[in-house]
Amino acid sequence: MKKIIISVFSLAAIFVSCKKDTTLNTKGGLFDLGTVVEIPYSGLENFAQDFIPTTGVSDLITVPIVINLAAANGSPLSKNLTITLGINDALRTAYNNDGDDSHPQYLLLPDSCYTFTSKTTVLKAGKYLDTVYITFDPSKIILTSTQNYMLPLSITDAQGQNISGNFKTKYFHFLYNPLAGSYNWDFTRYNTADGTGNPSSVSFKGDVTSLLPDNSTQVEVASGYYTGTARYVLSFKNTSGVISDLKLDFNGSDVTNIFNANGISVTSYPQILKSDVVKQDFTFQYVVFNGSAYRYCIDRYYK
Repeated sequence: MKKIIISVFSLAAIFVSCKKDTTLNTKGGLFDLGTVVEIPYSGLENFAQDFIPTTGVSDLITVPIVINLAAANGSPLSKNLTITLGINDALRTAYNNDGDDSHPQYLLLPDSCYTFTSKTTVLKAGKYLDTVYITFDPSKIILTSTQNYMLPLSITDAQGQNISGNFKTKYFHFLYNPLAGSYNWDFTRYNTADGTGNPSSVSFKGDVTSLLPDNSTQVEVASGYYTGTARYVLSFKNTSGVISDLKLDFNGSDVTNIFNANGISVTSYPQILKSDVVKQDFTFQYVVFNGSAYRYCIDRYYK
C-alpha cells in the first residue's frame, strides 16, 4: 500500500486555562502574551482545510502537524520544551451541540483508522518549529450520508508555557460529499468586462486545489483572482447518488472582507459555464471591477 503525504498548508470550542489569540501567531509580535505554543492554521477558524478526502483513495494518508513556538521579540526558549498532544473528544461533542443545524454531526474516528505513535515531541532549545505526523487508513473509514467522523487533536500540555486558545487543535474530519476532494485547476483572467482580448499573464493551468465540504451537499473552493480571494460556494442535491440542481455563489463574508474591503466590487456574480458531475469537471465565471479596470475571471476544476 502506498502512502500519500498531505501538506496542511496547502489544504479552518471550549478551551481551559489557555490564552485566546487575536491573530495567527508567528515569531515576534506577542508583546502582550509572551510565549505561546500553537499549531498554525488550526482551530475552528481553519476547520475546512482539515477535511481529509478519503473517497476513492486506497493509499495511506500521512498528515504533518506543525508545532510552533510563537515568542515575543522572536526569542526562542533557552531549554528544551516537551509538548504533549492528545485526542480531545469534548471538542467534537461541543461542535455537534453548538446549535448550528447547517453542519453535519460527527462520530469519533475509531483508533483503528489511524496511527499516531508520537504523542509527545521535544522542541529543542533555540528552535521554533517541530513536526509530528498522523497517518489515516482510508480503507477503514466508511462514510455514508449520515455517518461522518471527526478526530480533534489538541496540544494538551506545554510544560507551563501558554497554549494558544484558538490555534491549538486540528479538527480532522471525514465527510461524505461526492464532489469534495482534490482537483486540477486552471484559471483564466481577461482584463475586460466581456472576456474579449488575450488572457492576462496571471492566468495559469495545471495547478491543484481542493473542493472542501461545508456539509454533505455543499463545497467551497477559492478562485484564482486576487490574493486570498473570495471562495465559490457550490451546492447541489443528491438523490440516491444522482446529483442535480447545482447552484453557485460566492461566500458572502469573503465578498465583504476580501473584495469590498479592498475596493473590489462584483459586477457579475458567479455562474456555472460547465458542470459534468460524472467526470467531475466544472467551469465557473464572474466579473469584478477593481476601481480602475474590469476583471473577467474563469476557473476550471477537473479530475
